Amino acid sequence: MRVDVHRRTLKPSNTEEGFAMMDDDKLFRMTEVSGLVGLSRSAIYLRLQDGAFPTPVRIGRRGVRWKRSDILQWIAELQPTQRGDPK
Repeated sequence: MRVDVHRRTLKPSNTEEGFAMMDDDKLFRMTEVSGLVGLSRSAIYLRLQDGAFPTPVRIGRRGVRWKRSDILQWIAELQPTQRGDPK
């Protein structure tokens, strides 16, 4: 990564790793997470209380986001029947 001093932003290096890392670090809002995993907002919060869903990242006093990599890992770890795949 390098810093663009004029815009004060981080830019990936010209390698595929840099772009892949940026993709995994993307933060999803609740609506995006809900659509991706197929659960309602309340179902997600119930699973959070049970420790059965990835913990969000606080981005402010009231705001939370989920890391893309955490959500994709959670989906990958589901049993085939939980994903809707045939046995």
